[in-house]
Amino acid sequence: GNYAFSCCTSLTSVTIPSSVITIGDRAFGGCTSLTIIYCEVTSQPSGWSSYWNDYRQVYYGITNDNRVEKDGIIYVLQNNEAIVTRYVGKDIGLTIPTTIELNGKTYNVTTIGYYAFSNCTSLTSVTIPSSVTTIENGAFAGCTSLTSIVIPSSVTTIENGAFAGCTS
Repeated sequence: GNYAFSCCTSLTSVTIPSSVITIGDRAFGGCTSLTIIYCEVTSQPSGWSSYWNDYRQVYYGITNDNRVEKDGIIYVLQNNEAIVTRYVGKDIGLTIPTTIELNGKTYNVTTIGYYAFSNCTSLTSVTIPSSVTTIENGAFAGCTSLTSIVIPSSVTTIENGAFAGCTS
């Protein structure tokens, strides 16, 4: 309903099941830490404003079959590619793998998604593999301890605010 989760400032991600057909106005308004929404539905529910697409990454058609966590990294598997959507691990130094395997199928890691590592304040170094071509908005925003990042020449797009607030 309207304002259902409004001002839940610690909420970082939401999974909306396929049974949801309507989302109330400003249902997630003021959820300042919410950056990723996983929707099992394949298209936008009614009442879902474009506001969400502008300020948060929304993945449609995502189920437990195409969302996987490995070594603290959450991936969405789409079109034979893996997108890094969130880091929940505790490592201070991280090397993102080139590929991820699920059920005997290999997916190339091609994108560091919206706010995937945002506010990982203990992360000090990251190595991005040569399979990655895109680093999306705010991917490493607020990583205040990040002092070293290896970005391969395969990366052709670094979006707005990808490293905003990386003060170290």
